[in-house]
Amino acid sequence: MFFKKKYIGIPENKILLETKHWIINQRLDTEYPGYLMLGSKESSFRVSDLCTEALRSMGIILGAVEKRMYERLKPETVIISKLGFSKGFGCHFHLIPVYSWLYDSIKRDKSYSIFEPDGLDFSLFISRKFCEGSEQFPKKALNIEDAITLLDLQSLMQNLEVSNA
Repeated sequence: MFFKKKYIGIPENKILLETKHWIINQRLDTEYPGYLMLGSKESSFRVSDLCTEALRSMGIILGAVEKRMYERLKPETVIISKLGFSKGFGCHFHLIPVYSWLYDSIKRDKSYSIFEPDGLDFSLFISRKFCEGSEQFPKKALNIEDAITLLDLQSLMQNLEVSNA
């Protein structure tokens, strides 16, 4: 468990799936339901430095998890992005379901005077309001535990050709 020990100490209850090259977990600093992180066990933050097997499995995992998010969480869209290059973090991706209630929230927020928000707008909004801030979720929103249960990534990965830990 090199990634967990060396980098961010992901609690076991937040890990949804672990393969030979990757760990998928609920993002630690938010209660936003279904906000997942796909983190490489390799120490480099560059995609181009990953081994061939990790690269192959990355595509399979990203595609399968995105599909499962659409099927089970029913978001309007899913944002997949590779952001950080901070010391101590390996290559990782953010997988963010954008729910209809989030569209409503960003449209009501006066600090966002955008006609049609895109992925960057939603990523910043979620980060500011639901990671750094204390924005309340609407009653119709899922909670983290329900999102994790619905996603059931363990069963998803059983049918994929990806090396497990």
